[in-house]
Amino acid sequence: MDSGGKFLTFTSITMAERLCSELRRTEAADPTRAFLQRIGDEARALGFGFEYMKHQLFDVGTRTLSQQDGRAEVLFTATRRRAINPLFGPIGAVFDLTQPHRVEATLQLQKEEGRWKVCGRPFALKES
Repeated sequence: MDSGGKFLTFTSITMAERLCSELRRTEAADPTRAFLQRIGDEARALGFGFEYMKHQLFDVGTRTLSQQDGRAEVLFTATRRRAINPLFGPIGAVFDLTQPHRVEATLQLQKEEGRWKVCGRPFALKES
């Protein structure tokens, strides 16, 4: 898969480091690569490059729903907005590309080697 430049490379490495070992067992079932491939396919289907799919998250919040024995369930909330060049802001507003959307996900975390790692469905942000 084409790396798409520094953003994609940095993101894929960072994302993979934060997944629990259960999700990183085999290279054939790499959820990070599958996610980035799906996003790239969506961008191409819309007639754009990968960079078009970048979003910014702000007003990020987390709340621990449960925690025991090295496992936790955390509610993640944020506001997501498409990350476009500021020069295209007015055009993006006309075509409703820059509207912020509230998103949320319930994340399953597991403590491995002293760090919390994401398990379950890590790429399941949905609009709330």
